[in-house]
Amino acid sequence: MADQADIVVYDGLTGGTPALHTFKPISSGRDGKGESIALWREQNASLPNYAQGRITQKEQLLPKSRVHRVSCRIEIPVMEAAGAAGTDLGYVAAPKVAYTNTIEIVGLFHERSTANERQLIRLIASNLLNGKESTTAVVNTGSVPILVDQLVVAD
Repeated sequence: MADQADIVVYDGLTGGTPALHTFKPISSGRDGKGESIALWREQNASLPNYAQGRITQKEQLLPKSRVHRVSCRIEIPVMEAAGAAGTDLGYVAAPKVAYTNTIEIVGLFHERSTANERQLIRLIASNLLNGKESTTAVVNTGSVPILVDQLVVAD
C-alpha cells in the first residue's frame, strides 16, 4: 500500500483568490468485506469535525466479476448562515451543517487491465473534468493516480 500523506489542493474558484485545502490522514485499513478504505479530513480549528471537508478512497476486487472497483468521494459540508448574535441572554446556537455537497468518482477495472490502460482513462476523465481538451502534462503522483493506475489505497 502507498503511504497515506496529506492531500493538498487548491479549490480554483474564480472571482477571487483560490483557497488551499489540506486534508489530513484520519484512518486507513480493510473492512470485513475485503475493501481497502482510506479517509482524510480538513483540519479547520474554527469548525467542528462533522463540518470538515472529507475525502474517502476505496478499492475492492469484486469476486464474481473479477473487476476492481475503486472510488474517490469528496464531501464538502456547507454551514448554516449565522443569524442574530444571540438572544438577550447571550445564547448563540452551535454551528450546524445545512447540507453537504458531494462528488464521487468510480472506476471499474477488470483484473486483466494494465496500469497504462487505467492511466489512459483516468487522464481522459481528468482532462474532461478540468475542461482541458488539448494536450496536457501527464500527472502520475498523488493519491488518485495511485488509486486508479496501481489499484492501491493509501495506508
